[in-house]
Amino acid sequence: MPNENLQPIEVKPRVLIAVDEQHEVKPLKPHKVIVWNDNEHSDIFVVEVLMKVCGKNEQEAIKLTAEIHTKGKAVVFVTHKEHAEFKRDQITTFRDEYAIQAGAPNIALNVTLESE
Repeated sequence: MPNENLQPIEVKPRVLIAVDEQHEVKPLKPHKVIVWNDNEHSDIFVVEVLMKVCGKNEQEAIKLTAEIHTKGKAVVFVTHKEHAEFKRDQITTFRDEYAIQAGAPNIALNVTLESE
């Protein structure tokens, strides 16, 4: 039988950061995830990837896809290096299954990273 005298308490997670006086905590340097234009992938596929991987809404993804097509490239995500590498890897693993079934080559989107 549960103890009726017990009251719930709110427990908040605590994050402790130890910093000594000799070392300064510096913010992580931002890195850009850049998608380059190619003739192998459809605009619909690029929009889908930007929405799924980069969390863009449909309008943002369409605007970025248009920039990729007209300017040759677009910055689709900015974050610290490790997260940028992760996003690059996620983007390059996507494949356009419909295009592949229709005989198109099975190649990844061209994605690079650039530090700010």
